[in-house]
Amino acid sequence: MLKNFNQTQLLDFVKMITLKGDTKIVKCLLFTASTADLSDPTYLDTFIQRFLGDYTDDDLVFTDNDDGSITVHAERAMPRNSFWGGFLRSTFSSLADTSITREDVYCILECLTCVSDKLGGDYAQELLLHQDDRGYVVIHLHQETVKLMLKRLPENSQEEVKQKWKENVPPMTKDSFFSFNSMKKLDSLKMAKYYSDVLQFYLDYGSEVQLSECVDILTSVRLIDGQQRSVWSYIFEHCEVTKTNELLKSVLETFGREAVKKLLLHEMDQFPLILKAPSWGEDIDGRLETLPQEIRNDIQQVVEQKAAQLIDEVFLHHKTYFEVPREQFPREKYKKRLNILVFVLKYSNAQQLEQFVENIMTLQVSAGIAGIWPIVQPTLSIWAEILIHPCDETTTNNVATMNIILECVSQRLGTNAVKELVLHKIDDKPVIYYPAVRGEERMVEAMLAHLDAKNRKKIQRQVNEFLDKTFEVPSDGAELLP
Repeated sequence: MLKNFNQTQLLDFVKMITLKGDTKIVKCLLFTASTADLSDPTYLDTFIQRFLGDYTDDDLVFTDNDDGSITVHAERAMPRNSFWGGFLRSTFSSLADTSITREDVYCILECLTCVSDKLGGDYAQELLLHQDDRGYVVIHLHQETVKLMLKRLPENSQEEVKQKWKENVPPMTKDSFFSFNSMKKLDSLKMAKYYSDVLQFYLDYGSEVQLSECVDILTSVRLIDGQQRSVWSYIFEHCEVTKTNELLKSVLETFGREAVKKLLLHEMDQFPLILKAPSWGEDIDGRLETLPQEIRNDIQQVVEQKAAQLIDEVFLHHKTYFEVPREQFPREKYKKRLNILVFVLKYSNAQQLEQFVENIMTLQVSAGIAGIWPIVQPTLSIWAEILIHPCDETTTNNVATMNIILECVSQRLGTNAVKELVLHKIDDKPVIYYPAVRGEERMVEAMLAHLDAKNRKKIQRQVNEFLDKTFEVPSDGAELLP
C-alpha cells in the first residue's frame, strides 16, 4: 500500500498511525455487595483490596441495582497509544531477539524508506521521534534494529534525530526502566536482552543529566523476575558475554573506571556480583579479559579476598550449585558445573583444598537424568553426577575445562588424587567408563592425561577391556547393547 500511495495519501497515513487519544478502560465486573457491607470500613479494606490489582480506590465505580445490591467495577481513563507505537511493540519479541530478518521488521524498515523518499526526512524523523506514554518508542526496541531504522533516513536527518534523542530522552529512573508489565511474559533471556537494549540506548544517546543515576539504578537491588537482584546482575547472567563486554566498554567510556568496578563488585547475597559468575557456571577470568589491566587487578584482589567464603558456601549448600532437576537438565549445565570446580580449585585455601576430593566424591545430589545403564539411583556424588551425563564435545569447551580441573588437581594434590577421581565408582563402575561407552574419546583422553604413566596404561587397559566386553559381537552377528 505504501509504495502505491501518492504524497497526500502517505501524509494522511503518517498522521493516522501516529495519532494518540484517550480511551476509557473498564475492568470486568469485580463483585456485587450489599449496602451494609460497603458501608463497613473493614469490609472495604479487607475484601475490596483483593480485587483491585493495578487499580486504586479512586478507580472504583458503584452502581445501584434494582434488588438493592450494589455492583462494583473499576475503570480508568488511559492514554490510547498510536497505531505506530503499537505496531512496533507488537514486534517486540522479534526485536528482542538477535534475528532481524523477520517480515514484520522488514516492513518497519520499508515504511521508513517510503516516508523518507516521498515526504522527506522530516516526516521520517517524526516516526523515529514518536513518543507514547512510555516515552520514545525506539528506546525499548532491539538497538541493532534501531540503527537500521536510522539508516533509512538521509544522513543529515539521522544526526538531527540523534541530537533530539539526546536532548529530550527522559532521565533514566527505576520506574521508567522497569515499569513494563509485558516483561512478565518474556523468558529470562529475552527479558535480559530487553534491559540491555534500553541501557544501550541511554549509553548511546543519553546526556550527562539523563544518565546521572544510571550506575546506581543498575546496581540497586529490587524484585526482578521473582528474585531480589539488580538490573545489571540480570543482564550479566543471561546475556552473551560479548554483549555484556560491549556494555561494560560503553560504561567505561561514559562514566570511567569506578563505575565499571561498581557494576562488577556491588553485593548480591553478601557476595560481590563477579563472584556470582561461578554459580552461573561462568569463568571469572573470561568475564574480565576485555577490561583494562588496572581494573582487572582491582577486581582480582576482591575475588581473592572473598573467594574462600564463597567456596565454603558452595560445599555447605552444594545442592544449590550442583543439583539440576531432571526435567530442567540441559547439556550446558555440564560445562557450568565444571567451571564451578575450576573456581574452587583455583581459589581454595589449604584446608579447603584438602577436603576438595573428598567433598566432590561424598556429597550427594539428585541425579538429573538416568545413566546409560538402567540403574535405580536417586542420588549420586557431585563428581559422579557430572560424569554420568553426556558431554557435547562439538559445541562446548567441556574437554578443555576437564583438562584444567585435573591438571590443577594433579599439581596441587598429586596424581593419586587424580586416580581417585578417575576410578570413583557409579554402581560399581568407574566413572571413566561412562564417557568411554558413549564414545567421548577426547573426554577419556583428558581424564587419563594427568595420571602417572603406570596408572595411565593400567586404566586405559581396563577401559579397553570393558568396551570390548560391552560391545562384544556374538557368533550370530547380533550386537549386544550395554
